[in-house]
Amino acid sequence: MKRTIAIALLLVLIIGILGGCAAKSEAKSDGPIKIGVLAPITGANAEHGKSYQVATNMAVREINAAGGINGRELELIFKDSESDQQTTADMASSLAEDDSILAILGEFSSGCSMAAAPIADEAKITLLSPTASAADFAPMSEYAFSIAGRQDSEAPCMAKTGVKEYFGASSVGILYLNNDFGVNSLKYFEDTASQIGLTITAKEGYAEGESDFSAIISKVRSSDPECLVIIDQLPTKVLNQLAQTDWDVKVACAGCSTSQQIIELCGEAAEGIIVTSSVFYSDEEPATKEFADKFEAEAGFSPTAMAAYEYDAVYVLSEALKACGSDLTRQNIRDNLAKVSGTYLSGPIKFEAQGDIYRSFMICQVENGAFVVKVGF
Repeated sequence: MKRTIAIALLLVLIIGILGGCAAKSEAKSDGPIKIGVLAPITGANAEHGKSYQVATNMAVREINAAGGINGRELELIFKDSESDQQTTADMASSLAEDDSILAILGEFSSGCSMAAAPIADEAKITLLSPTASAADFAPMSEYAFSIAGRQDSEAPCMAKTGVKEYFGASSVGILYLNNDFGVNSLKYFEDTASQIGLTITAKEGYAEGESDFSAIISKVRSSDPECLVIIDQLPTKVLNQLAQTDWDVKVACAGCSTSQQIIELCGEAAEGIIVTSSVFYSDEEPATKEFADKFEAEAGFSPTAMAAYEYDAVYVLSEALKACGSDLTRQNIRDNLAKVSGTYLSGPIKFEAQGDIYRSFMICQVENGAFVVKVGF
């Protein structure tokens, strides 16, 4: 009798467990699709972090309003990377260990993205960075992807097309942000400069958060270059201090794209500078104008090229999610993402075998307070 009761209780327990698992599985398949996001909400890149949040949330709202992913809503779970590599790795681990997170977007910078790549590789979870441009990021893992275009394309374009051909300069001095982006871009610029006979008269780096550039501006000026190149994703402080001197020199900025923040924060100090950009927001292009207007209304400032990448990253990932159908696993998401190919807000996107893309860059110049395309694709 006791044995019969024990068996009956065991059966009840097993049925309860199985029922709970089934309910849990059903809730998971019917609930929102959760995507982790590593974003620099605080720290040195917090200005970019605001753009990241606005652009990705815009895309998610649009996707969900159009029916979501095969009828399921998309949900972003943000983690603050604090613009720090160790924190990024910690947050990546937290997301990867959560089985409800099916893929990860981020981080903004190449350095932080590279800190997260080994975690993504071990967990076999997709890590799609909208903006990491280091050429050695995507090759770190078959699960690492980027749509920003590579630094070994942008910096050479500035050296050859911008400085040598458009400005007609034969010598340059360089100021560069001393982080992963700045150091890598400098290397690619130097390599191209040596190939095309462009002399680098001096180069000076500066730390993130630096506010006084007077000494390094003076050092580079003393080398008497025909052009000054600034490698920085938001060189507003450098440009404003440069304008306080009486140095009349041609200025080229690599990494900042056609950021309206430069014009808004620098005013006359930005007049005449040239930049490299793969995205150009034009009133004559309905798609880019609509995006820029919506973005500015929500963010309070104009979008950069990075905002377009961040927005597109959600759409690119959504295509991979849709292709998975009902078999929505981390591995299937990765495999379908690698096959995505199409034209998006920022232009054509098709992944190379290593998981990143090559982009074409144009040369734009500030004229009368607005960017104008000088050398197109």
